[in-house]
Order: sequence, then structure tokens, then C-alpha cells
Amino acid sequence: MKVISKKLNPSVEFGDKVRLLVDSSEGELRKGDIGVAVAGADSDGDIEVHNSLGWDYVAAEDLEVLQKFNGDEVATADKSAVIELTAEEVGFIAEVLDKFTAGPLEREFTKLKAEVA
Repeated sequence: MKVISKKLNPSVEFGDKVRLLVDSSEGELRKGDIGVAVAGADSDGDIEVHNSLGWDYVAAEDLEVLQKFNGDEVATADKSAVIELTAEEVGFIAEVLDKFTAGPLEREFTKLKAEVA
């Protein structure tokens, strides 16, 4: 398997709605918090992010852009990859899918639900 191309998250700009992928540098904001980028990157490449709980700096690569400042939603399709598979890999995937037709897959799911409950 070979990754042909990968589209990364869009760059973070002033006013973008973002989600933290890690805790902020001083711990004021936590992983998963949503905020707004209120400034461009500083000399260290960190972005100042504010939300109702406070503000802090977060590395640009540790932010997921949810909505651009102009209001455009950022779809998960914007974070995709194109992968090249060999004939052998495609055959393996097809073989595995053939084993799990609706009946067997449904039984496995029911068994898993029972184990979790």
C-alpha cells in the first residue's frame, strides 16, 4: 500500500473556529475544547485561542479547523488521502468482505453488544 497524496487540515487563520487536539501550553484549555483563533501564529508558530473558559497558546498543528472565519464549514472530506493498493491487497480486502456478508456480520455485532452490556 502506498499513500499517493494526503490533504492536510487547512491552515489556521484569524477568526477561525478550531478544536484543540492537545491541551494548551499552559493548560488553560483542554484537548477537545472549541475556541476561536484570535491572532496569527507568533514567532514560535503558536496560535492564540480564546473560548468562554479563557485563552492560551496552541501550536498550529495541534488545532483542527472546524469553520473558517468567512463562515465556510470545513468538511471531513477536506482531510482525505488517496491510497494505491496492489492487486493482492484488493484481493485480500474482497476476500475478507465476502466472509462477512450481512448474516455473519450481524451475528458478530450482536455478540459484541452482548459482551459489552
